[in-house]
Amino acid sequence: MRIAMLSTEASSGGAPRAMQRLAKGLRARGHTVDVFVAGAVHDPAHEIKISRAADGVHETHFIRAGSSFLDYDYVTARRTALSNTCFSTQIYGFDIASNPVFRSYDILNVHWTGFMMSPQSLGDLIDLGIPTLFTLHDMAHFTGGCHYSAGCKGFEAQCNPCHQVSPDELGLVRYSLEAKRKRYGKPNVHAISPSAWLAEQANGSGVFQKPVQVIRNSIETDIFRVARRQEVRRELGLDDNTRAILFGVYDNSERRKGYAQLLGTLQRCLADPEFSELVRAGQIRFLSFGKSDRDLEELGVPFINLGWVDNDRRLSEIYNAADLCVLPSIEDNQPNVMLEAMACGTPVIAFRIGGIPETVVDAQNGRLIEPFDLDGMSSAIVEMVGDLPLLRRMGWAAASVAKLDTLNRQAAAYEQAFAQALSASSWQSCAAAETLATDDDGVRTIAARLQLEPIASTKPIKMALEKLARLEEELAAVDANRNSLLAQLVDVNAQLRALQEHSAQRDAELNVLKGKLINKVILKLRHKLRSRLQSHRH
Repeated sequence: MRIAMLSTEASSGGAPRAMQRLAKGLRARGHTVDVFVAGAVHDPAHEIKISRAADGVHETHFIRAGSSFLDYDYVTARRTALSNTCFSTQIYGFDIASNPVFRSYDILNVHWTGFMMSPQSLGDLIDLGIPTLFTLHDMAHFTGGCHYSAGCKGFEAQCNPCHQVSPDELGLVRYSLEAKRKRYGKPNVHAISPSAWLAEQANGSGVFQKPVQVIRNSIETDIFRVARRQEVRRELGLDDNTRAILFGVYDNSERRKGYAQLLGTLQRCLADPEFSELVRAGQIRFLSFGKSDRDLEELGVPFINLGWVDNDRRLSEIYNAADLCVLPSIEDNQPNVMLEAMACGTPVIAFRIGGIPETVVDAQNGRLIEPFDLDGMSSAIVEMVGDLPLLRRMGWAAASVAKLDTLNRQAAAYEQAFAQALSASSWQSCAAAETLATDDDGVRTIAARLQLEPIASTKPIKMALEKLARLEEELAAVDANRNSLLAQLVDVNAQLRALQEHSAQRDAELNVLKGKLINKVILKLRHKLRSRLQSHRH
C-alpha cells in the first residue's frame, strides 16, 4: 500500500517519535510511506515539506494576522487556571486537498497536526473519498481545542462553556468541536488510539462514526532492551549498592507533566530517615535527562544531569543504568518514557491515570499510585529502593511485557486496519500526476495556501481580522521605512568617515608642508648666521 502520513513535525516530540516508529515498521513490511510535514525535514527520502504558497500580499497578511490573533492573543488571554497544556483553535490549515499527489495514495494516516491542519482542510481531504485513519496521540482531534481536557467532559456535549478558555465570546471552541463532528464523521474515517483510555474518551465525543480501535504504540526493541547495565553504571560512577532513580524533565512549566508532584515526592522521600541515610551514605543517586532545574539543586539531592538526550542508543543506556523510573504525569496517554524504560528492565512508578495502568501492573512490573497521593508515591519509592531484589524482579517483569511492543507487531495491526478500511471503501488510487518539486537541499515540496475556517469570515471576526491585517501591513511599511532610513544613515556615516579620512589626509599633507617650510627657514637662518660670523672674523 501507498500511505500518506500527516504530521506537523517530523521528529521533535513524543507524537512525531511514535509516528516515525509506525512508519518505519510499515516500510519494513513492504509499504510505501511518505510523511507530509510543515516543520523541518530530517529524512528527505521519506518526508515531504508542505510550504506556503505565494498568495497576494493582503491575503497573506490577513491569514497571518488572523491565525496569530486567534491562536495566541485571543486564546492565551483567556486561558484559565485549569490547565496550561497546549490549546489550539485549529482555525487555519494548509489547503492541500487540491494537490493531485494525494490521489496517488491508498491510505491517509493523520497524526498530530496542530498549527498545520484544520477541520476544513482535513475535511476537504476526507471528502476526496480516500480511506482516512486518525492516530490519536492526545485529545485535540475530538475536542474544541484542548489537547488534554484536565478531567473536563465538555467535549461529550458542546464544549460550551469551555473551562480552559473563558470567556469565549467568539464561540471558537464550540465551533471547532462542531466542525470536527461535521467534517470527520464520515464513513471513510476511522480512528486508532494507543490506549483504551484515550479510545474511550474519543468514543464519547461523537466525532467519529465508528468505535475507535486500540493499537498500542511500539518501540525499537532491538535498541530498548536489557543490555550494558554494569558498564554504563561504571561510566556514571554507580556501584552495585547504589540505587539510581531516574526521571525526565522535558518541560517543567507544563503542569500536566507533574513536575510539582515530582518535587513534592522527592521532598517527602528526603524526610524519611532510612532514605536520607542512604542518600548521605552515597547509596542513592538521582539521574535526570532533559532540562536541568534550580529547584532540583536546591533540594540538595545528589543528582547527575545527563542533559538533553536525542540519541536512542544513549537513552537506552541511561534507562539500563537506572533501578527505578519515576513518571509523575497527572494526565497522559501512553508515554514513550514508560515503554522505553520498561523495555530496558527499569520498573516505572506512576499515578494511576490515563493509559498508564494498561501497561504498568501494580506490584508486578512497577507501582501505581492513586492520583495524586504524594505521600503514597514517596512511600513506594522508599520501599522499592530499600529492597534491591524486589527492584530486580519488577525490572525483569517490566522487560518481559514491553519487549512485545515491537515495530512489526504495531505495523501488522495497522496494516490490517488499513486493508479493512480500503476494502470497505470505493477508493481507487491513481498514479501521481506529476513529479514533486524539490528545493535547493533536495527536499520534495508541495506548495499550499493557508485557509481560515469559515467562522473567520463572519462579519465581526472578519472585521477584526481585516483591521489586524491592515495594521500588520502598516507595521511592515513602517519597518521598511525604518530600514530605508537606517540605510541612509549608514550612507551618511560612510560619507562622514570618508570626509574625516580625507581631512586627516590633508592635515597630514599640511604637516609635511609645514615641516618642509620650517626646514627651509632654519636653513636660511643658519646660512645668514654663518655669513655674519665670517664677516666679523675678517
